[in-house]
Amino acid sequence: MKKRVVILNDELGTMALGFSKAGYDIGAIYIDFSDVNNYRVCEKNWGTIIRDISALGSNDDSGRLPTDIDCIAGRIHASFSIAGKLQNDMEEMNPYRQLEGVIQEVRPRCIIVQCFWRNRENVYYNWFCKNLADRGYVLREQCAETGVITGFPVRERVFFLIGALNEKDVNLDFLKNIEKPNYGIMDFLEKESIIDDWYYGVKQSEIERVDGAVDNSIFCWDRNQYKESTLVKWNNMKVPLVYRDGYIRKITHREIARLKGIPDEYFIPYTNKSKLYQKLMSCLNVQLVQELASTICFNEDEEFFRKREISKALQFEEILISFLKQKGISNDFKTGKPNTYFDFQYKAENHIYNFEFKIYNNNIGLKSKIIAACKKLSDPIADEHTTNILVIGNIVEDEIKTLISNQYNVVIWDIENILWLLEGFPQLKSDFIALLSFNVSAVVPKRVQPDIFSQYVTNATKVDLQERLRIINPGKDEATKYEEVCVDIIKFLFSEHIQFYKEQKKSNAGLYRFDFCGKIKHGNISEFFETIQRFFNTKYIIFEFKNYKEEITQKEIYTTEKYLYEKALRKVAIIISRKGSDESAKKATRGSLRELGKLIICLSDEDVNKLIDMKINKEDPADYLEALLDDMLMDLEK
Repeated sequence: MKKRVVILNDELGTMALGFSKAGYDIGAIYIDFSDVNNYRVCEKNWGTIIRDISALGSNDDSGRLPTDIDCIAGRIHASFSIAGKLQNDMEEMNPYRQLEGVIQEVRPRCIIVQCFWRNRENVYYNWFCKNLADRGYVLREQCAETGVITGFPVRERVFFLIGALNEKDVNLDFLKNIEKPNYGIMDFLEKESIIDDWYYGVKQSEIERVDGAVDNSIFCWDRNQYKESTLVKWNNMKVPLVYRDGYIRKITHREIARLKGIPDEYFIPYTNKSKLYQKLMSCLNVQLVQELASTICFNEDEEFFRKREISKALQFEEILISFLKQKGISNDFKTGKPNTYFDFQYKAENHIYNFEFKIYNNNIGLKSKIIAACKKLSDPIADEHTTNILVIGNIVEDEIKTLISNQYNVVIWDIENILWLLEGFPQLKSDFIALLSFNVSAVVPKRVQPDIFSQYVTNATKVDLQERLRIINPGKDEATKYEEVCVDIIKFLFSEHIQFYKEQKKSNAGLYRFDFCGKIKHGNISEFFETIQRFFNTKYIIFEFKNYKEEITQKEIYTTEKYLYEKALRKVAIIISRKGSDESAKKATRGSLRELGKLIICLSDEDVNKLIDMKINKEDPADYLEALLDDMLMDLEK
């Protein structure tokens, strides 16, 4: 099955052509129809899939995005890169905002944006990157040398922002190990006899002396003059020149098209030759796009997204069923019973409680999703002795709860109720909060109605994390046990602040791996997490667990340091070990902070026990980390 891409702001359709050559189905190409000449070229070559970008988001057919999109690709226009045109407010139609809106709607597995290197300092670009990272995209900036990738005799640097929901989908180091073919300028030039006289109309006064120049020499504009060059360099105002048979002429439009990887059969009608030059020199190289698009592999065998969502739903169900069982409530539902739609059933004397568990990625269309679930859960023949309860891992408005109760006779328990239920079950509560993509510190727990548990004796016991930690022996033999309890501890301590979803992640080279990774949740009010997001430009935190008999050394610090880099929004790590760090490790952490701006915090078992005590006493363990950070910064030497 072909991968599908939607392209925004294409120039002459070359980005689409590159994706098509890489085997993609082009779902749609959105361009500015007011650019008549560009529209004419794109429409001639691509037909009905051309759409007006100004209609994007409207309810008519041209504004609706195609379905089943794997990739969104786009370009940011050069005019938007001019610093004088930028404002600090988010203009409704700025291209970054427009592109972000499309990504939000489609949520493609991969994003490829071609923009300008200097845009990295603009407010829109940084806003755009932050939003992508918040949506779970792993980002990488790549500066591609077209001549190196294609082997064409051109000097051209193209800047790409690449994002992927699953790092395995994209080779983010695709520019490495490219074997350069051997092309010369003659491979791209026309036969002199078929060249129109118009191309010979050049100003000889602008050209540096050509004594000694050989046939097929290239002259490019450099510091107010044409100078001989070994490579073709683009200039939107000054067209490169070619020296042949003792004459100098402009490089032709078709020759530029070839240097851009455009095949001769690709139609490029244009009434204005000067504007066509500008378009050809600014459009993307087809072969470069093809090479990039071909690196996107999409691991279909793993069914990444489907499995991720199924896993989240199953974890949610397991948490709630575990809670019910610890409450002494057994599942009386028998698999295979006809006309039932619930996950758990409890029969209490003369009353039946049917439970259905649902958790959704976000609240978009939540009302309709709830109604659909209730239509299946609702039993028209149920009597006053049956209660159907829909437990939802989302925030549900009171008016929706009332509507569902009146129309479908279904009781809704949402996050407020779940937090109340799990109050006495710290491990289950931590596991639940860890599933969420947002912070719940401001959510007030609310007693469930009906409170079916007050009459039953609970079988629950508090998970003694400190005892589990204590009985593990240091050393390799029980390293896995140590790692498992540390993961549970981290979830218990910081699930309100961090969404945990990655364990045992190998690096691209497969040489290193970190133990655990968490993403800082939206709306964090903790001073520590606010500080590291703002001042360390981090969205993800790496956790490492070392079951060593002795203190860790600088070696472990330098290994962890390899996992931290700014472009991945990952500049903070926490290392937990039995006895903490020695002096060489402390020195290494200070050096990493001072020289590279990477924050590595080392915790011992003693520190961890203090954090657990804080959590049990309803204090925020993040305050402890904030104090450690303060000490590190205040003691940091120049």
